Amino acid sequence: MKTIEKISLNQGEFLLWNKTDVLKSEEKRELRKYDLKRGQILGNMYKESIRIIFETREKEQMEVDARVVGVTEQNVILENQAVIPIHRIHHVIV
Repeated sequence: MKTIEKISLNQGEFLLWNKTDVLKSEEKRELRKYDLKRGQILGNMYKESIRIIFETREKEQMEVDARVVGVTEQNVILENQAVIPIHRIHHVIV
């Protein structure tokens, strides 16, 4: 079982990103987008945080609890202007 390291938002600016998507199934990718949009609604309307598990270039899984303020086609914008590329996200726990 892989160990998932929990990080704070200010550590995210030092992460390096890979160009490949961590999810292989199109169905899982659609579900990820749907969950991110739900997280954006929760973040903007109710100021609630969600948990995001993502992967770095070194294949390390990281976890962050944060409020989503925006979702673009390629990135998720978190509070404090931290950005995570959507294609590196494994799970979104709303």
